[in-house]
Amino acid sequence: MIFNLLWGFLFQFRQINLVGTLPNAVGVQYSLIFIRHLPQMNYPDKIELVLTYKHDPDDTDIFTEKVKAERVGEYYKLVQVPAFAPNIAYGDIVKVEVDDGEFHFDELIEESGFSVVQIVIWKQESKYRIISTLDDLGCGVNTNVADNYLVISVPSQLLYQPILSFLLTEHSIENIDFRDCRSKVHASNL
Repeated sequence: MIFNLLWGFLFQFRQINLVGTLPNAVGVQYSLIFIRHLPQMNYPDKIELVLTYKHDPDDTDIFTEKVKAERVGEYYKLVQVPAFAPNIAYGDIVKVEVDDGEFHFDELIEESGFSVVQIVIWKQESKYRIISTLDDLGCGVNTNVADNYLVISVPSQLLYQPILSFLLTEHSIENIDFRDCRSKVHASNL
C-alpha cells in the first residue's frame, strides 16, 4: 500500500534518478532518490477543442470546427454540440493533442450516449413545426447556426425510433435532409 502511494507520487514526475544508498543506525540501507520535475504542458480546465473533418471522404477539402470542452482527469468532455463534425457528440470524453497552442481532437475515449442530428431545412414554412416536434420529443435544438440548418442533440435516455421516424417522414415529403451520428446506445435500440 505504502509502495503504491509512493510510486503514485513519484509517477507524476518525469525523471527519477537513483544516486546511491545510505545505511542507517541498524544497518538497513535506504535509497537516496533525486527527483527532478521536468516542465509539463499546462492543460486548462476549459478549452476550445478543434475538430478536423471532411464532409466527403473522397474530397480533399478539410474543415475545422471549434467546440467547448472541460477537463475530466487527463481527458476532455465536450460541453457543446458539434454543428458540423461527424462521429462526435455532446458529452463524449476525448483525448487531445496540442499543436501551435491549439487543442485538437486526438481520439474518442468514451462515448456519452448522446446522438447528434444535422438537418438542412428545404421548406422554411415547416421549420418551426419541426423544431417544436423535436423539442416535444425531448431533443435539444440549436437554431443558431444558419436559417435553414438545425443541430439536434438527442440524450441517451430517449428512444431514438420515434425521432428517426419523424425525420424520415419529413425527409420523404422533402421538407428536410439530414444526417445523424447515432450513439451505440441509440443504434442498438432500433
